[in-house]
Amino acid sequence: MNAEKTDQGRSCKPFKFDLALSVLSAFICVLLLCAVCPAQIHPHSFSPRQLGIMQAWYRADIITGLADGDPVASWVDSTANARTLAQSTADYRPAYKVSIQNGRPAIRFDGLDDWVSGAFGGSLKFTVFSVQRPDIFALSETIYLVPSPARNLWGKWLNSVTLHFGFWSAEGYSDYYPSHTPSMTTPEMWTLFYDQSSWRLWIDGNALAPQADTKVPGLGTIVQVGGWVGLSRYWDGDIFELAFFAEALSDRDRQRVERYLARKWGL
Repeated sequence: MNAEKTDQGRSCKPFKFDLALSVLSAFICVLLLCAVCPAQIHPHSFSPRQLGIMQAWYRADIITGLADGDPVASWVDSTANARTLAQSTADYRPAYKVSIQNGRPAIRFDGLDDWVSGAFGGSLKFTVFSVQRPDIFALSETIYLVPSPARNLWGKWLNSVTLHFGFWSAEGYSDYYPSHTPSMTTPEMWTLFYDQSSWRLWIDGNALAPQADTKVPGLGTIVQVGGWVGLSRYWDGDIFELAFFAEALSDRDRQRVERYLARKWGL
């Protein structure tokens, strides 16, 4: 009887050792993979703050203290730069709208006179991410503009089948007109890139035709979101998120931000 128990006990030891070794090996593999590729193992832990220099980052989902339809007097910058967007005139304030996309809110601009603005730090190279959805198309609707000095950067519709991005430089204006028909029903994610050799644009992660350009942008100190105020070209629709980087991101880093935004907004 005792011998039988001893044999049974001995027969269990190799099994227990192998199991423990397998668990330990798996744990080590996970740690190694996390170190090499953290975004893929823990996708929800990634933040765009981890990449390079962020000029400003505006997120509709961090605004607090507002009910559905309330006017937005200020939109806080999520970077350490604290470049808050604000609108002091009550009639020009956009509206806060709850549960618009993937259970998250949006900032809604009326296309007439809504806009917000704040201090900005221009850059000679840039990557800009935006998530937005138009409501009603009007000619030349502006999403963002850095108007001072001399129009450092802008992003807008030109017409119903063409987008328009550009900036001013000492060599004249640089204009980029990619062909695209924006969706009127679902949000789109735009990634604008300029590295002093070419313009590039991705929509929902899909590349549009690039354009060669070597001009050097002037530096801007103010950003307007929701309108090109001097020309009365206002955005009619929702803006969910804007992220401005003061550098031309690598393809890998660009894709990490795009995955973050697509997952967050259900794109």
